[in-house]
Amino acid sequence: MKRLPLVPIICLVVSIVSCSVLFTSCGSKQTPAELGKLVYESQDCKSCHLLAGQGNKGPGPDLSHIGSKWSAEKIRTQITDPAKIDPQAKMPAHTGIPKPDLDNLVAYLESLK
Repeated sequence: MKRLPLVPIICLVVSIVSCSVLFTSCGSKQTPAELGKLVYESQDCKSCHLLAGQGNKGPGPDLSHIGSKWSAEKIRTQITDPAKIDPQAKMPAHTGIPKPDLDNLVAYLESLK
């Protein structure tokens, strides 16, 4: 049985994942909220948060209806500088998320009503 070369296959998979998850300029027809859901998953937010019954019950809060409670600006601040909202916040500041991904993540969380 002939084996396919592994390196080209890995490069193709990485390219597809990078294009579909991290970059919105790849011609995606998905909405910002749909792309934000992919960012939520790729950033492993579920390791600390519950969302629609999926993920962990802590240490972070359930995000299932966060969009009906918080504005987009407050959601963004909570992600990038949680101590600004609550000086005792346990959530670390996620400052390394690229702006397009952060914008999409905020759109996704804001859509959860």
